[in-house]
Amino acid sequence: MEIIQEFTENQFYLHAITLQLQEFVGVKLEPPNRDVLASSRNRERLALVYNEPMGKLLFQKYAESIGCFGLFLLEEAIEELLSLPKGKFRTRIAKKIFNRFFSETAKIPLGAGPKGSLAKLLKRAIDSEEKEDELGLQAFRALRNDMLRDIELDLFPHFVQSDLYARLVSIRELEKRPVTKADFNFIRVLGEGGFGKVFAVSKKDTKRAYACKVP
Repeated sequence: MEIIQEFTENQFYLHAITLQLQEFVGVKLEPPNRDVLASSRNRERLALVYNEPMGKLLFQKYAESIGCFGLFLLEEAIEELLSLPKGKFRTRIAKKIFNRFFSETAKIPLGAGPKGSLAKLLKRAIDSEEKEDELGLQAFRALRNDMLRDIELDLFPHFVQSDLYARLVSIRELEKRPVTKADFNFIRVLGEGGFGKVFAVSKKDTKRAYACKVP
């Protein structure tokens, strides 16, 4: 969070320097667009959450609570598909993705995700001749880009306002707090030497057991 705040503050600091510079050289420069800065800040924050196991888990849990968890499953499936080499196996995976998410019997919720005409395009691309295989990849690639944009601009801002995001922030704050003796329950002495005693302890919040040396 501090990185994002610092990034935003630096942008406005650079703008102040720019104003002084343009007065000095007599050249007028365009000020930074606040919407662009806000979008950049939002993208940085999403990357921090999405690349962190706990953050991604809570984000997906939020998506599941509003019926959009299928977006994550579909995005991961398409990412795997795009990494495969050309061949029958890739075509088979593409058909599985279509049947799982876009067929009439698909049961995985995509929220307001794309179906309809896009489903027809994917079906035609999958069923086409091998020479048109790239058409299917282009359709899946475009779909994934649209989904990532929807996640960034629509789903993520709502997640930031949720209790799950507040929980993520509190977890991060706890991780930053230094660990002290007060965070442990001392159970018994395991050993004693010239440099102090070694205790069997358990952490109060996680109940995990540790050995702790006390001088």
